[in-house]
Amino acid sequence: RKHAAAAGVGLCVAAAASTGVCVVVTGEEDRCFLTHRGPIETLTTADIDKEGLLDTAHVHVAGYYNCPAMWGEETSHLLREARARGATTSLNPQWDATETWGNLDGVYE
Repeated sequence: RKHAAAAGVGLCVAAAASTGVCVVVTGEEDRCFLTHRGPIETLTTADIDKEGLLDTAHVHVAGYYNCPAMWGEETSHLLREARARGATTSLNPQWDATETWGNLDGVYE
């Protein structure tokens, strides 16, 4: 925490939430991920210091499919607001475990 703070990175602790973990099992031809999302599963923009986040040149959303509470309008609004303030934006959805690849329509408009 000390090093993050010295670098200007703010951290928040989710009260009464277990830590998320991901175990990767690999084989010769494939791999699988066993994931417990922990508090990231319920993360919303209400949990983020939006003013601090939006006071930047670039906003990147990573792990979109690991944050179901951020799917759709929640992320769309955040990215629109960042662009309206002059920031560039990007999104890496990563893997959709359901393999439906939904909840992306309109996110990047």
